Amino acid sequence: MTFLFLAAAIGVALVVMAAVNGSFGQAGGVVDENLAVAADRTEPIVRQAASDAGQTLRDAGQSVKESVTPDRDAAPR
Repeated sequence: MTFLFLAAAIGVALVVMAAVNGSFGQAGGVVDENLAVAADRTEPIVRQAASDAGQTLRDAGQSVKESVTPDRDAAPR
């Protein structure tokens, strides 16, 4: 149901843009241009977030390895 409302809102926005810009072709061009700008702006942010997530997973894996691996210098129990 949420998808239906989202799709309807996008459809309304496209119709409004077509009315403002004079044609559906021009409105599509405006949408494409805005999407390209948004993609260019968000790509570095997404790459950094993925890099940070990868490093966090590596750190967590190392922490688990260290907690499971017995300490060789510790006295036996």
